[in-house]
Amino acid sequence: MTTPTRRGDAAVARRKAFLSNLHRLLDQAAATLGLSDAVATTAHDLINRIPEDAPGPISPAGVERLAALRGVDPRTIRYRIRKLIDVGLAENLCQDGGRRQVVRDRQGRVAEIYGIGFWPLLDRAAEIEAAAEARRRSVDEHARLRREISAIRRRLRPVFEAGRAAAEACVAWRSFPRRLAHLGVERLRDLFARVQSLLEAVEAPGAACGQLAESRKNRSDRPEKSERPYRTHQFSSETCNPAEARQARAIACGLQYVTLPMALELLPWDWRDDLNRYGAPSWEAVTQIACERALREGLRQDAWSCAEAALGRSGAAVLALTAFAGAEARGGVVRNPGGWVRRMVELAEEGRAQLHRSVFGLLAEAEAAVPGESEPTRAGT
Repeated sequence: MTTPTRRGDAAVARRKAFLSNLHRLLDQAAATLGLSDAVATTAHDLINRIPEDAPGPISPAGVERLAALRGVDPRTIRYRIRKLIDVGLAENLCQDGGRRQVVRDRQGRVAEIYGIGFWPLLDRAAEIEAAAEARRRSVDEHARLRREISAIRRRLRPVFEAGRAAAEACVAWRSFPRRLAHLGVERLRDLFARVQSLLEAVEAPGAACGQLAESRKNRSDRPEKSERPYRTHQFSSETCNPAEARQARAIACGLQYVTLPMALELLPWDWRDDLNRYGAPSWEAVTQIACERALREGLRQDAWSCAEAALGRSGAAVLALTAFAGAEARGGVVRNPGGWVRRMVELAEEGRAQLHRSVFGLLAEAEAAVPGESEPTRAGT
């Protein structure tokens, strides 16, 4: 027999799954349509304020309340909502005069609800997911072409630096752009065909060049930043050997139980596209993405520095991923990710932070949130 408590837990799980699906679709649509972060944030705020017993994805949140939440003018919120409606992700279901409210019957059930509806977002789910998949394939191809072009150029560079190539080949070599990140996929395809043809011409029998040799990467093939790890050979203490102290705190917080696949699963949907910039998933890639995106979404640099000093770069990355993956904007319960990070750093320094439990809890909720089980239909409204 199902108890009321279990029925309530199942209802909460279904609501989280439904909201998580809405947030995921919204992130994919924002990336595909090129919506600004401000417009997407307002949409997330609206989704988070859909009543628990609402018959459909309709948010009655008032403009003034949203403006006070984000510290902006109400006209700014109205502009962002109009933008969502114009791109076909939301619809205006307010009463005459723009009034938004929830009307309940005597039993407390929702009888009528007026506000901003997200039915268009659900109706376009298949289209949005297909566009997101096409965008992901395009990003993957972009990264692959960049890697292959760089590999061919490293093979060609010693020939031209030694002056063993023909004049026409030298002209073609100098016409290639040094940087590739700003080029689109079509231009990268054309450039790949050109460097491939040049390689075949240089390697052809009788070509005016010597034997090819692998060369070291020059400045144009190196990453923009080169960070060397901090090392010290002083005696063991928290001041002179901070790496050992960070490792001890990380073990006390349970970070040794968090694996790379878990960290990859924690990445929010709108952060995962950044993985395509790296050849293969790694802790370094996850750490760099977590640092860049967390700072972009409002985490202060000093908060990240404190987390890194306490737990190391990978520990700070796990902390940031947990905070932003569990944020209210993504259907979680963390209202202020920056404040949560600071508080967990304080607990970590005291040895009382159980970060692995937070990670396991988020992963369990994500696994239980199966999209489609609790999605209402328009007939239900």
